[in-house]
Amino acid sequence: SMSVLADDEILVISEIHEFGLFADSPIEVGDEILSINGTECNGKSAKFATSIIRKATSVVAIVVCSFRGGNSGVIWNHAAKSQEESTLGIVLSGGGGIIRVKKIVSNGLFSHSLLQIGDRVLAVNDMDCCVADVTPQQAIVVLRSSTGGVLVATRATASIHSKTSSLAKKENS
Repeated sequence: SMSVLADDEILVISEIHEFGLFADSPIEVGDEILSINGTECNGKSAKFATSIIRKATSVVAIVVCSFRGGNSGVIWNHAAKSQEESTLGIVLSGGGGIIRVKKIVSNGLFSHSLLQIGDRVLAVNDMDCCVADVTPQQAIVVLRSSTGGVLVATRATASIHSKTSSLAKKENS
């Protein structure tokens, strides 16, 4: 589904196959791999990374660091949803233009993402969550009703670069 290249103990996405697992994800060639399915990849080989992906049975969660886009203050969390209404595993709170992540369920859709409790949610999919009349309930409805990919943008707290987390269903081969 993709090719990985090790360069100076940094794993980098070198190719994304057109019909592969990550073809529709926000992951791009050149992104640095931080972890795969919760396993840190710093200093690991391309062979190691590929073996983790091949051993995965249902979900592959890849966290990458991206040097594109220019906005280092935003963390993008992307998750693939198998069906409408599937459990999200996050609770949002607040309102009046400030919506925050209140809870993250350990086995939920966003458990392998970079979302953290207390993060300020800037947008869900195409909906701006910084507008005063948007409620946490409306944001959850947008996430629940979407099929395919779900995107949550949050304010980076200690991040130097824009980051992306992608969860994708692994195709059984």
